Amino acid sequence: MERTTPMPVSAGERPAWVDDELFPFTSNFVDIDGNRVHYIDEGTGPTLLMLHGNPTWSFLWRDVIRELSSEFRCIAVDYPGFGLSSAAPGYRYLPEEHADVISSFVTALAITDATLVGQDWGGPIGLAVAQRRPGTFDRLVLTNTWAWPTNGDLYFEGFSRIGGASPIRLVARHADLVVNSFISLGHHRRKPSTAEMAHYRHAQATPQRRQASALLPSRIIASRDFFTEIESRLGEVDHLPTLIVWGGASWVFRQKELQRLESIFRNRQTVTVEGAGLYAQSDAPTDFATAIRDWHPQDKS
Repeated sequence: MERTTPMPVSAGERPAWVDDELFPFTSNFVDIDGNRVHYIDEGTGPTLLMLHGNPTWSFLWRDVIRELSSEFRCIAVDYPGFGLSSAAPGYRYLPEEHADVISSFVTALAITDATLVGQDWGGPIGLAVAQRRPGTFDRLVLTNTWAWPTNGDLYFEGFSRIGGASPIRLVARHADLVVNSFISLGHHRRKPSTAEMAHYRHAQATPQRRQASALLPSRIIASRDFFTEIESRLGEVDHLPTLIVWGGASWVFRQKELQRLESIFRNRQTVTVEGAGLYAQSDAPTDFATAIRDWHPQDKS
């Protein structure tokens, strides 16, 4: 695949490398605890707050936003160090910190009665916010994610220890390993274009910018206390109407994780997007958007 030379992200600016046709949304920025946080806010109607995983950013949601913004208010935010967001000095890129930032973000934008749409790391980060900020979310959409500690599960232990080991993290920072491997492997129904791949590479154009994505694999087991608290407080949110949209061909999350989510959330519906990978919202955006549209009531603003 042809590659372009990545260009760095400047704090508080929409870089010239962002293609206005591929990503035709207004870029907004807000200061949160010293972080310059980028987000998209498109459309009107019931609010959907879209939280991404690793190593993606709000760009991941672009086609779903195109599909749904005529009926919903679609907000997609980048964590500090991801996408077009910049981190404050001393920010460590931990999921605990991302949850703090998103908690402050929903307060800053006065978001209430919204639907969390959380994929991968966006699931636990969003659920932590839901537990800390009652009233922020009244519905949940969970997609290829989890909400409990995985310490002791050999599958996740192995992935976290190998992916989070110092040599792999070094390669991830200097060779953009996470983007180059995850984005391609996370799509099954279609192949990301050269232009799409460039948007992920540009967002992590330097070793410093890649620190955010390089760190997260280690936190799968290192952030045990974070996940333990989320699991201990699931009773505060398990009653919320929940849609589980599952990329059926994901190589990261298994049927085991899907079944556990189904057992936790009592008022839930599951839609499996057959043949879609980890990034189902990008791999099969029309199917993903249709699942939300068919499930979500649209009679409130």
